[in-house]
Amino acid sequence: MLWKTGSLGIAAMVIGAGPLLASDWEIRAEESTLAVQGTQSGRSFDAAFTEFDADITFDPSALDAASVTVRIDPASFESGSSDRDNEVPKKDFFHVSEFPEAVFQSTSIAATGEGSYLADGTLTLKGVAVPVALPFTLAIKGDVARVTGSVDLQRLDFGIGKGYKRDKDIGHAVTVTVTVVADRKAAETPQS
Repeated sequence: MLWKTGSLGIAAMVIGAGPLLASDWEIRAEESTLAVQGTQSGRSFDAAFTEFDADITFDPSALDAASVTVRIDPASFESGSSDRDNEVPKKDFFHVSEFPEAVFQSTSIAATGEGSYLADGTLTLKGVAVPVALPFTLAIKGDVARVTGSVDLQRLDFGIGKGYKRDKDIGHAVTVTVTVVADRKAAETPQS
């Protein structure tokens, strides 16, 4: 289930299957963002996906058990330009009537330094699965985690805007920046 938030916010809920572990996390929607930066006609623009949800299991001392699955509603793309935002859901871009969800699924998460990590996985967008490596930083204070990560993607790898092959019309590179604040879920107590 997805919830709508403000234009720069995200909506998210961790929906776990099975018992909750101390390393399961729930995103604070009002403090988290999934931002996009691209270029059109030589000018940069900022946008955001305002709806997504996630399953997150993460403990820095048990990275073998860490996993992240993020589901994004591509129809929630907002850039502040009605012309651009009206085109994005159409067939040549996200084709949301056929592909209403984009999914990032991690395959491994590794430490790369103190407080720094790399999530390898697959991003499936518009029915095309592409390997993605997302570097991110993590700070945990008590039961609150703050994550920041950024990755550059090539829109043509996903068939996005393939009618616009010239970089000067719509830039090929798109930067996606994730900022997440999340609360550790309490472990469930088995009932007798």
